[in-house]
Amino acid sequence: MLIEHGLSSVVPGYCAVRTVDATYVRYATGEQELYLLGPDPYQLVNQAANPQYESLRQQLRARAEALCSPPPPGFSWTSTVSTALRGDTPVG
Repeated sequence: MLIEHGLSSVVPGYCAVRTVDATYVRYATGEQELYLLGPDPYQLVNQAANPQYESLRQQLRARAEALCSPPPPGFSWTSTVSTALRGDTPVG
């Protein structure tokens, strides 16, 4: 399933893909999120920076990039990655 969001004054543009097992999100800011839905159904622990899931992150990013075409306004797949969402940090 493809999820996308355009420009907003609060939430940056993003593209996301969700499978039965995981959710991957990439924001226009370059930040990324990866959630494993089995052990983390409420998507509280971002695994995007976890090297153990690098292959999965790359696969889901490629799928999101293929599906999210054209991307939302202001969105770029080549933007630099911010360290604001480093991964494995609980949200909330």
